[in-house]
Amino acid sequence: MISAQSDKTELPYHELPENTEKFTAGTVAAKQVDALGFRYYHTTDNLTEKDLAYRPSDSVRSSKETIQHIYDLSLIVLNSKLNKANSREKIEMSYLELRTKTLLNLKQASDILRTSDDISKYKIIFGTNEIPY
Repeated sequence: MISAQSDKTELPYHELPENTEKFTAGTVAAKQVDALGFRYYHTTDNLTEKDLAYRPSDSVRSSKETIQHIYDLSLIVLNSKLNKANSREKIEMSYLELRTKTLLNLKQASDILRTSDDISKYKIIFGTNEIPY
């Protein structure tokens, strides 16, 4: 198995964050991101090289390619909270780097949402196209 944490630093979403007392659009959206992060954390924990190479058929992504795709989506989610444009630039990373950065992206997006009074200000930006969050 590939050690999910070689530096022994605990990643977010080993456990679900505590529920908030206040319910707003931001706290509800944050809870959705937290649920995604929690499921991703446990689904991707301790994958082997064989797991990462698994491809159900020749026409679909391997497990590692799927993890890369989820990382890309986590960037879109985070960038929308930072009002930052998305790019199509691909950076090669290891499974551990992808997993760590995905979880940290989701946590940062959740933290921003949780404290937001108005989530309508967030936009998913691709070039000149802006899609409301």
